[in-house]
Amino acid sequence: MKQRWVAVNEDGQRVGETHPRARLTDVEIDEMFALHKRGMSAREIARWFGRSKSHVADILRHRKRNQLAVTWRRPLAAGSKR
Repeated sequence: MKQRWVAVNEDGQRVGETHPRARLTDVEIDEMFALHKRGMSAREIARWFGRSKSHVADILRHRKRNQLAVTWRRPLAAGSKR
C-alpha cells in the first residue's frame, strides 16, 4: 500500500487536511477565504459547504485551521511509537 505524506507543524502534529479529524480539504478552506473576500457572508458560505455558520466563522477568523505546515513526513505505522 502506498503511503502519503502528511503535513506537520513545528511540534510534529498533523495539520490541515492530513489531520485525522479534518472534514474539509485545504482547497475547500482556500475557496472559503476566496468567497469571503468576494463579499459572501459566513452564513452563505456555510450553506454552500453544508457546515455550520459558527464553524465557517471560526475558520475565517483563523480560530480553526490556523496552523501552517512546517514540514512533511510519512505517517507512522499503526501501533508504532516515535
